Amino acid sequence: MDHIKNKIEIELRKRSGVYWLRESTHRVKSRVSEAWKRFAVIYDENGALDYVACKMCYQDLYPFSIVNGDGFRRFCQVLLDSHTWTKQGLFVKDFLPDSVTLEQIVNSQAEVIRNHLATFLSRSLSDNTLIIFTIDLWGSNNSSESMICVTLHYTDKNFRLHNRILGVKGISVENWNSKGIKNEFTSILESFGLTNPGVAHLIVSDCNPLLTDENGILSIFQHIPCACHKLTGVMTKLLERQIVAVEDAGIRQSIYKYYDDIPAIFDTIEQCYNLSNYCTKHGLADQVGLALKLPDEQSDWVSLYEYFSSIEQNYDALVEMMAQLEATHIIEKINRQILKEFTSFIQLFHQATLELKDAKQPTVHLITIWRYRLLKHCRYVLDEYTVEQEDGSSIVVPKDSLLIKSFKNLVQILLVENWSLDNYQLVATILDPRQKNLSRLEVPKFQISAAEMLLQEFYLSKMRCQVANNEQIQGRRSSKERDVDNFFVFSSDSDGERDEGKISITEIQLYMETRINKEARSQGKNLDILKWWYEHRNRYPVLSRVARSILAIPAYCTMTDFKYNQLNNGSATDAGTGNKSPSFNPQTINNMLIVRSNKDLVV
Repeated sequence: MDHIKNKIEIELRKRSGVYWLRESTHRVKSRVSEAWKRFAVIYDENGALDYVACKMCYQDLYPFSIVNGDGFRRFCQVLLDSHTWTKQGLFVKDFLPDSVTLEQIVNSQAEVIRNHLATFLSRSLSDNTLIIFTIDLWGSNNSSESMICVTLHYTDKNFRLHNRILGVKGISVENWNSKGIKNEFTSILESFGLTNPGVAHLIVSDCNPLLTDENGILSIFQHIPCACHKLTGVMTKLLERQIVAVEDAGIRQSIYKYYDDIPAIFDTIEQCYNLSNYCTKHGLADQVGLALKLPDEQSDWVSLYEYFSSIEQNYDALVEMMAQLEATHIIEKINRQILKEFTSFIQLFHQATLELKDAKQPTVHLITIWRYRLLKHCRYVLDEYTVEQEDGSSIVVPKDSLLIKSFKNLVQILLVENWSLDNYQLVATILDPRQKNLSRLEVPKFQISAAEMLLQEFYLSKMRCQVANNEQIQGRRSSKERDVDNFFVFSSDSDGERDEGKISITEIQLYMETRINKEARSQGKNLDILKWWYEHRNRYPVLSRVARSILAIPAYCTMTDFKYNQLNNGSATDAGTGNKSPSFNPQTINNMLIVRSNKDLVV
């Protein structure tokens, strides 16, 4: 039987193109070497494979030791054995670099980048009066060091958005405080010459006490609250639990904070959690994996929404699946109608969160608009109506039930209490040609006045910088203020009365009074706002430079959290404690992220 089995296996390998995958046959070393020589001349004359493997590690953030793994080498061997151009095949050890080689390549590339990055940034930021940073703090319970990652955000002279990681530094437990983090952040900036006192430094961050403390980073730099953290905070607070004592029972239990306001919705949410716990406890994740996105302990509210939504969309299939497992009582406890109303309402919050997290496009100008849309979304729907979709289809929006009205009231209160707008965010909205009228977005008048004043201050700063550059180039115009005054005109309020206390600037006034053209209006939310300003830079030479600076502000401050999660995927388990810690040291992480973020500078 064995020889018949072997013949069948060989025939299958022939048909599948892996005939030379012979585990029991040892290749003749001399033949392999000759094959490798021919391969190297054609494909790897300059060590290209080493650099491709290196790029795989820093692009996907795999540990260098991946090339030593049996599974990875087996995969490569199958690829080589399936190659039909040589009957002898190749050994993976003949061409695959080791982890030390990959680390050396990344380190050398990072050093080259660091040497060029300071010069590159000084040229790219030469006319910037505002520099924006985001800071990621990576605490670790299993390591003696935590880390800080600093990312620079700016728009270049061609109106292209850049997000460049400047560095990652390890911080010891003793220095893991507001002062220690401030010192490490400042040292990273100094290494790239970004501490010019004539330039405003803006930090976008959450409300982490390590950053907001009076002795921390924000004591010397300006701060903008992260809009995504504000929105996430609202939704997380909505779903959070609290520990309460049960009277006369002597016990404490965990209940939803707002359970008494809308018990039916929170009962439905709890039954959804029970379904997840049941599937996990009984090892049913594989059976329901195609229908459900089971959350884990670290899931954020976005993942929870996707989980709730997957239950509602696949409810019938889940009933059939659980019936086969004799567990229909678990799924039937979930009120599908309440779940549908709940997920339909919070779907827009999910969309807002994902859109504001987009780091590839400007997002700061969308913050005011999204806050307005979400507050408007909390208004009651008193009568059923139809909405036309972009694809030409239509959907019917049902009348709100009493349950959803109560839920909307709660969400609206949390939004107003926990998400306020910053003047920089309002200025960015003004610089969006589609939404420059803030009063239409129900922004209070005092905030509109403050935002307009900030816009004028930025305009004057850019203008003085331009006048100074012209004087330096042309060697004339001794008085800056004389040239600056030429840009001012007095403007009238909407009621026709002249206000001597307010100064309008011609470009700003022209921009505010000019309607967006039909072509740009037709693009709607697909309008490339940086491209629009680039195309109008001659019409608004100074204001376009203001837009370049402001629109580089991100709506989301945690730019590298997903990368850190990937780094932890390569974690190693401590033999003594069983705890996992990243297999990279801070310096290696620093080099890998710098190469990944600035790979366009690799020479």
